[in-house]
Amino acid sequence: MLMRTFIRGSIVFLLVCCNYFTSLTQLQAQTDTKTIFKNLSLNDLSGFKTVPQKWKLVEDVSYDFSKPEKSEIKNGTGILVNIPKGKSESILVSNLEHNNLAIEFEFMLAKGSQTTMYLQGRYAIKLNDSWSNQELLPDARINVCRAPGLWQKMTVFFQAPKFNNSGTKTDNAKFLKVEYNGVTIQENIEIKEPSTNSPLKGEVINGPWMVAAGGAIALKNIRYFQFENLANVKDFMGTVPNENIQDRQIIVTPQLKTIVQRCFIEYDHKKRTFCAAVGHPDKINYAIDLSQGALINFWKGGFIDATSMWTQRGETQIAVPLGSKFEISPSPAFAILSNSKDKWPEKQSDKFKFKGYKIDVDGKPTFLYTVSNFSIEDKIEPQENGSLLTRKYKVSSGKDANILWFKLAEGVNIKQVGKDLYSINNSSYYIKYTNDQSSKAILREAGLGQELIVPISGLKNQTEIKYSIIW
Repeated sequence: MLMRTFIRGSIVFLLVCCNYFTSLTQLQAQTDTKTIFKNLSLNDLSGFKTVPQKWKLVEDVSYDFSKPEKSEIKNGTGILVNIPKGKSESILVSNLEHNNLAIEFEFMLAKGSQTTMYLQGRYAIKLNDSWSNQELLPDARINVCRAPGLWQKMTVFFQAPKFNNSGTKTDNAKFLKVEYNGVTIQENIEIKEPSTNSPLKGEVINGPWMVAAGGAIALKNIRYFQFENLANVKDFMGTVPNENIQDRQIIVTPQLKTIVQRCFIEYDHKKRTFCAAVGHPDKINYAIDLSQGALINFWKGGFIDATSMWTQRGETQIAVPLGSKFEISPSPAFAILSNSKDKWPEKQSDKFKFKGYKIDVDGKPTFLYTVSNFSIEDKIEPQENGSLLTRKYKVSSGKDANILWFKLAEGVNIKQVGKDLYSINNSSYYIKYTNDQSSKAILREAGLGQELIVPISGLKNQTEIKYSIIW
């Protein structure tokens, strides 16, 4: 059965006559890379030729969200950190002498940090805190940098310059693909000469992987493999077409107003059939499971790929989020609990009902629910120029206010890192909740992880609960 679609605001439908790449193909390629990628061990420093005193191995690290260069470290191994002293760069030189190279790594930046990674010691990729200053990396399509103190991921496919037998250069170096937090930000960028201020000059067949840190940075999970030619690496870059889509891609893009798109969403390889995806012109987007009142995805970048919804009979109806995406728990956003020790339910009770949504003048929705004798209005919107996503509940009615609880987050771990700030799931994103509201947040153990929950208390006519997601 085809799903009826309601869309408000200006939309651009982009029909691209190009290859459509499936997540299945990419998943198979990622699985194959497990046997090809080599780990650059951080159990010791034997993988590096030059290690300045500012670099140190640690077990854990955290950077303050708002205070530059403030950090906490736990002694051990597995993470390599630069501890700045003075304004000079600290250049780390690996033993990895490479020609063509695929490399991926995770990194964390302090506020205001500026670092440069060099392929062959000559070709630069900036690793700057562009979340704080909202600056694009050179040649980048979009800014997907995460907030200071959060782990990020970069994957680079680099093609080295080529030379003939007499040593004359025949082909320039090239960044075949640079993927930043799951989003391709550069593709097929030709580099005619070494970058300005590169540590090494001239152009060669092989050169070292280097990192020049001008601020606090942490590195972990460094993996790489060298390849002979482009044919050896195409599959890993996701370049295998899905012929079943008839080589057409349909992209939905908000222009002047917010878009609400009813759709199916794939979550943990399963289809969720009662969802809405909401896209904003400032490229902050989210998806909500209306059967649970649960925010299940949020992301920066493009809105959705609707190809499977509007191609052929649209049987799969899956909207694919574009951009740097987070998946979070699909369990109910609010629930009836008798006390703070009650287990959080996996599904909403039969007392829960979705009552539709209303749209404001900018196209932003407010979702409406009832649970037991409570009425809930739920509005989620970007704020502060897209640097955070704020969720505000308005709760009314209800005879016994002490039994309604809201879940702000769950994860493997949750750590309070400031007065009103919590780091979620090994520093993946932040939750900001002001505890001087009517109810105080409670951090509790839950199964194999932790939950951050808030009770409604002192309800008279109406109470508001507001929190923000920062990433």
